[in-house]
Amino acid sequence: MRIVSNTGPLLHLSESHTLHLLWLAGDISIPPIVEIELRRHVPTWQTPQWVTVTHLTKSHSAQATV
Repeated sequence: MRIVSNTGPLLHLSESHTLHLLWLAGDISIPPIVEIELRRHVPTWQTPQWVTVTHLTKSHSAQATV
């Protein structure tokens, strides 16, 4: 399963020191703006190796489910 995340979940999991648990859910992708926002809120933010920073396309949006 591919998961595309916005800033909120990553920020709050990081604050609670449980971010490492997210990799159990599947492949994690974030848009570049999310990485920028995380660095603004958490100056020491280092994107984990298991998180892929990628631009989203219209096909990604079409595949997204709520």
